[in-house]
Amino acid sequence: MANLMMNLDQHLTIDLFPSSFDGITGDDYHRVASCSSCGSYLVQSELEKFMKLQDVGLDTSFKCPNCRNCKSCLKGPGEELLSMKEEFLQQIIEESVTIDENLGQAVARLAFLSDPSENIQNNEHIAIRRLKNICRKYGGNKEISEKISKGFQKLVDKGHIILYEDLDAEDKKLVDKEPNYVIPWDIGFKTDSKSTPARPVFDASSKTSGGGSLNDNLCKGKTDLVNLFTMVLGWLIGPVAIHGDNGQFYNCVLLDKRDWRFQRVVWFKDLDPTSPLMKGLVRTLIYGVRCVSAKTEFVKRLLHDKIRSEVTSPEQVQVANFIRDFYVDDGGTSVAALEDAVNLTTLTDSELAKLKMQVKGWSISFRKPSPDVSEDGISVGFAGMLWLPEVDSFSLKIQPLHFGKKKRGKYSDNLIKYTGGPLDQFVPEALTRRMCTSVAARIYDVPGLLAPLALKLKFDLCKLILADPS
Repeated sequence: MANLMMNLDQHLTIDLFPSSFDGITGDDYHRVASCSSCGSYLVQSELEKFMKLQDVGLDTSFKCPNCRNCKSCLKGPGEELLSMKEEFLQQIIEESVTIDENLGQAVARLAFLSDPSENIQNNEHIAIRRLKNICRKYGGNKEISEKISKGFQKLVDKGHIILYEDLDAEDKKLVDKEPNYVIPWDIGFKTDSKSTPARPVFDASSKTSGGGSLNDNLCKGKTDLVNLFTMVLGWLIGPVAIHGDNGQFYNCVLLDKRDWRFQRVVWFKDLDPTSPLMKGLVRTLIYGVRCVSAKTEFVKRLLHDKIRSEVTSPEQVQVANFIRDFYVDDGGTSVAALEDAVNLTTLTDSELAKLKMQVKGWSISFRKPSPDVSEDGISVGFAGMLWLPEVDSFSLKIQPLHFGKKKRGKYSDNLIKYTGGPLDQFVPEALTRRMCTSVAARIYDVPGLLAPLALKLKFDLCKLILADPS
């Protein structure tokens, strides 16, 4: 107890057990009940943090013999923090995904949390109205129009979108069944993408006249950033690094026919509203739908378990773990030698092909990156970093100082960036805390290489707020 009080005394400038608060007012009260490091007056929260730190690694909660050897109970960080509700929602998602051995592909149903007929009504008129707004806004831009038209045609050619007119009578009956939902879309920009710098972005959160949207009725599932850190650390640690980009990852999972009616889409060719209205449906999982991310993560786990159940060599175990540790469509790891890297990529391609998945391009240390994933033939983007495989070095993508805002994933064409000179002439006169926070948060550093600098910026933000809390 004496050691505990001594540590607390060093951490907090506060009398934990004052005999009286008489006479302690204003600045005196703030002095007595403030944290020496951040100025917080929430004493109880500071005590709770301190006690949690003292208990780290000392939790010896009882587990029965079955749980001690249970794979589900040993899945890793964050699992023990799942609430009963999150666990229930995740179970709904997992039960809605299967691997069809006859098709050789994963098949999923939409993970509905509630009955969609209660608050989803026909919204085709809403989707068409939003489509016409897009045509007015971007129809005059030939470059964007061609890219969007090309994006839809690519989805049709690959069979991810089926035209309504190509459906047989039985499938049309399923699609026309009430309730159904037309997913509105807008245009999103990703300037660092080689294949699709401008793309249709689906919005399943768009409300219908019934007051609800498709996403309102779907489970989200758990999100786990631990996988991202695990992947990046595994990529950094070995002598030979590997990176792969799983092409059209979401579209590799088929949607059950019974749910096609909830993923209808409409568009005009070349964003020309005078052309015939194109109607179709997305027959795969698609970005913009709430449950899709958790479903594809579970598909990777199913594939991992399938490979492990049929394992005949240590290499297959490595492949299974590599696939499991993909973060969305990005895969990264490292091995001891160049030969091992080539073998791993070959085996991974073979296993992914069993579910009709395909890595768009591989990049390996000391070799030129695949032209399918590199714009300049030299560098590859990975987890917020810029990697040069041939010399096996990387840098963080730190943007020049500016105070611009992204709109639809794109900065304004007349964005002004700081290139030198007096800051007084560059910084806006009406500088807000939101602008400062935006600049500090723009540093994306998964390996934590710039943590000291980022902490300094955040500490400056704290001081700014304390100086002017209004």
